[in-house]
Amino acid sequence: MLYAALMDAVDLNRPGESRETAITRIQVRAREGRPGWTIATGWNSGRFTLAKADFDGLPPVVVLSLSIHGLIVNDAGRVCLHEHDDTVAAHLDDQNWIERHLRRVLNVFARAGASAERLRAFFDRLRELGVHSAEEMLLVGEDEIRMFDDAGLANRTHFWASPETYDSASPANRGRIHGVKLFTDGAIGVTTAALHEKYKTADHAGMLLYGDDELEALIARYTGEKPMAIHAIGDAAIDQVLAAAERAARQVTPRHTVRIEHAQFISESTARRARALGLHLSMQPNFSEDSVTYADRLPAGYPARNNPFRMLIDRVGYVPGVDLYFGSDGMPHGAQPALRQSLFPDGGYDGQVLTLDEFIAGYCHLDLAHGSIDVDVDDGRRSVKCQVQKEATARRSFSQREAP
Repeated sequence: MLYAALMDAVDLNRPGESRETAITRIQVRAREGRPGWTIATGWNSGRFTLAKADFDGLPPVVVLSLSIHGLIVNDAGRVCLHEHDDTVAAHLDDQNWIERHLRRVLNVFARAGASAERLRAFFDRLRELGVHSAEEMLLVGEDEIRMFDDAGLANRTHFWASPETYDSASPANRGRIHGVKLFTDGAIGVTTAALHEKYKTADHAGMLLYGDDELEALIARYTGEKPMAIHAIGDAAIDQVLAAAERAARQVTPRHTVRIEHAQFISESTARRARALGLHLSMQPNFSEDSVTYADRLPAGYPARNNPFRMLIDRVGYVPGVDLYFGSDGMPHGAQPALRQSLFPDGGYDGQVLTLDEFIAGYCHLDLAHGSIDVDVDDGRRSVKCQVQKEATARRSFSQREAP
């Protein structure tokens, strides 16, 4: 729903774009006089800096970071926010508060721009990229389920809800919610992903959003009712999730799978314990780019440890498509950028490389009986062409005209 609301936003995730060009495009859009917000998405602070002052004097403007964990709101936007959610407006400059209330912050913009018509347009755009299904990892509320019904798209998503949204839903809608989603840390770009070492550019190592006992209690409760998806990027957050899951498993017998979202800096020892416990991993090959983009802020050694696919598959035994899933997280949508990073990681780290068989197995959503990826590779230009098509069978296939 959030991405549908933002689909007409100014896209700042353009390779090679300068700071000046990005600012100009936002300013031009804001001065067109459209009602409501001027929204820009995909800002990567590792490429260029932006500040509130760049957009003061314009109508309401919000710039969302690539990870959507950070935002810049100009003066007019702050006045507008006070009218919609005074508490969010009062905490815009407190990144810790933003992380702890991210769903509330993002819901302001999801509700402002979403509709059944926009959802249909968004899924039409995904289909052009070869994407048939997209999981809703941040259910706004029960009204969103009705919106998907009105759009005729409920069969092309799984709804994941926060504990609060799940608990407050009607019994009928709780039955339609696929799983419970938790955030245990933030994101690399805003230095809130929880690491075991301090960031180069900050006097801290990120933040954990739950205490150990609180996280354990949540896992123990909800794995008896629904699958769980737990956001954990940094190694400290991943270790906390695993320890809590191990303790919870001694209290209750989980009826549903727990999967870790992102798991970018998972260590081999933690991965072995996670697999032994039956935890699945949901990862994004396109995030291998973070090794280069955020090398300026990650501690020494961390860029090479990002997305350790070869370790997970070759040494620990995770199997793509079985207990290791791939996706894009909408950053950007589609398989092609992720495939390029899988074959030719920007940082040149061999541990991030996936074979085509592994990539396809982890990317195709077989339980929906769709999945076929055809790939052309041009090693000379270090590029790929990727076509993903809906089929009436779960067959996975690919053609590779040039070996990488």
